[in-house]
Amino acid sequence: MLDRIQDLLREVLAARGLPADGLTAESNLFVDFGLDSIALLEFLVELEARLGVAVDFESLEYEDLVSLTSLEQALQRA
Repeated sequence: MLDRIQDLLREVLAARGLPADGLTAESNLFVDFGLDSIALLEFLVELEARLGVAVDFESLEYEDLVSLTSLEQALQRA
């Protein structure tokens, strides 16, 4: 699942004109890639649509959204 999440994030970053060079599972999405709240919401909605996962927005914490690994773990807990 991590590879699919990473590929989708690359698409979202590219659509916003943000570079995805060096994106890893442990990259800080906010610091390293300038992801803002709008881009994050867009990314999470795309995750739901394309991967068929349910994102419980109310239960997500900042720590769940910092990296792709932490996001994957949060999705698996849900």
